[in-house]
Amino acid sequence: MTAHANIPQDTPAWKIWTKWLLRIAGLFLAVWMIRRLLTPMAERDGLSSFQAMRNLFAGTEAHLVAIAFAVYGFVQVLGAWRWRVLLQMQGISVSGWDVFRLTLIGGFFNTVLVGAVTGDLIKMGFILEHAPQKRPEAAFTLVLDRYFGLFGLLLVAMATSLAMMALQPTLLQNRIVLLATVLVWAIGTTLASFAFLAVWRKRLQRLAPAAVLLRKARAVLPAKATILLTRLVHTVDNCRQAPHACSKVLLLCAIIHLCLGGEAFLLGRAFHETTMSLLQYLVATPMGNASSILPLTPGGIGIRDAVTAALFQAFQANPIDTAYLIPLAYTAIFIAWGLLGGLCLFLPASSNGTKNHTTTAP
Repeated sequence: MTAHANIPQDTPAWKIWTKWLLRIAGLFLAVWMIRRLLTPMAERDGLSSFQAMRNLFAGTEAHLVAIAFAVYGFVQVLGAWRWRVLLQMQGISVSGWDVFRLTLIGGFFNTVLVGAVTGDLIKMGFILEHAPQKRPEAAFTLVLDRYFGLFGLLLVAMATSLAMMALQPTLLQNRIVLLATVLVWAIGTTLASFAFLAVWRKRLQRLAPAAVLLRKARAVLPAKATILLTRLVHTVDNCRQAPHACSKVLLLCAIIHLCLGGEAFLLGRAFHETTMSLLQYLVATPMGNASSILPLTPGGIGIRDAVTAALFQAFQANPIDTAYLIPLAYTAIFIAWGLLGGLCLFLPASSNGTKNHTTTAP
């Protein structure tokens, strides 16, 4: 993958400066939010933020932190597998090593640059360069990967929140927990509606109002946009015609977010948190991760920590400092794997390369 792939050479200077200013602002926002989490503990003990963080990490169970680190690595493997399944659904074959390498590289750019989809642009550059015959379909797999990832996250959050409401209904009396639950269900049902429209598109087109809207859209849209939308619809149809592959993708998404909840649980036990149940970790972690999709800080750092810490406080984490410590350790592992992904920039791609199959995906 060339460094200049798909980067416009005539981009106005003000746009470039604006992007970099936003990235710097996002970095400062992340640092400010992390310091804000540490401030109460630092002021209470009369320490600096750095000393407060160092004291928090003292006396941890290092082997449990190591297992949590390995769990996040396993999540990266599952994420690469999910994207590869989506590529195969579009008839594009990419080696397992290239997909895993690109997943880690994408994680690196998501960590160092503002926006949860920044790394996807790097992955898109590689795929568009090596699958020119199926550029819209290849690029759309990244959109599908994001959609399935977010949908899987919300499905896990919705399922665990149902279990929480059944087993511990009094938790909904907490405003933060109630607000997070309502938002998860609102976004989850919206994404489910999009899935319904994609699956039942052909039947809906037979309805007179839908047919009129489609004819008007074709008359108004430029020819290139119509062709692009047609190919994107074909991509969705390929997914619809591969229900087993879609089921596999959703299963991988669910496993990924269950693993992330398990990682937070391991970190809690490593820092001697004693009150929260595994179910509460599985409720709080997806909700916190969902907040990281806001493109305000690199990788959602700071935002995810603040939301997750608020939920842990609502769940009465004990000692109370672990409500801040667990999200910070979670973010530290995220950053560590992101920096490891940067090393993949110097590793060669697979000798098999990327092959573009012209046959229709099953």
